[in-house]
Amino acid sequence: MESPQPTEVWKELKQIRRRLETLEDAVLSPDDRKALDDARREFKEGKSISHEKVVKKFL
Repeated sequence: MESPQPTEVWKELKQIRRRLETLEDAVLSPDDRKALDDARREFKEGKSISHEKVVKKFL
C-alpha cells in the first residue's frame, strides 16, 4: 500500500482545520474566541505550558 502524497495530506489537514474553525464559531462566543486565540498565541510564544506538562509536573 502506497503512502499518500504530501500534497494530499496537506489538503486533508486544511479541510480538517476549516471544519474545526466552523465548529468553534458555532460553539464559542466572540469573547471565548478571542480568549482562545490569545491562549494559542501565548503558547506559541512560550509564555504558557501545555496541559500535558502541567499534569506530568503534578503527578
